[in-house]
Amino acid sequence: MTASEDNPAPCAQPGISAYRRGCRCQGCRAANTAKCQQGHERRVAKAADADFEHGASGYKNWGCRCPVCTKANTAAGRGAVQRFAAKHPGTEAPNRYTRWTPQETRLLLSDALTNSEIAVQLGRSYTAVATKRSQVRKAKETTDADA
Repeated sequence: MTASEDNPAPCAQPGISAYRRGCRCQGCRAANTAKCQQGHERRVAKAADADFEHGASGYKNWGCRCPVCTKANTAAGRGAVQRFAAKHPGTEAPNRYTRWTPQETRLLLSDALTNSEIAVQLGRSYTAVATKRSQVRKAKETTDADA
């Protein structure tokens, strides 16, 4: 059997310690999966006997799926999305999946505006503007160095 990225060669001593050292052979992955399942089962069994505070931590740490824990976990995730959107305006990008025009690319080279301001102005996400700006500047540096 040949080793591939999806199925690496088995190590000499498969187990959780080899997995922690970075081995991803089938034996080590199976050992890690079993350990994680045991931990989850232990927390769920402990939750049945223990008195814990219901909420987002009950959903994540104890595996509780009661309506209170489920609602709190959903609200916590929604809050994180809203905080990101507030910190990075322009994430609602109407120009998503459209090609960059030459005018937009020239605007990215301007240091007068921040990534957030350009994102709002162009109707693109903050991440798209930051990534494209980095790519354009690197390409400009390369062409300037070649000239």
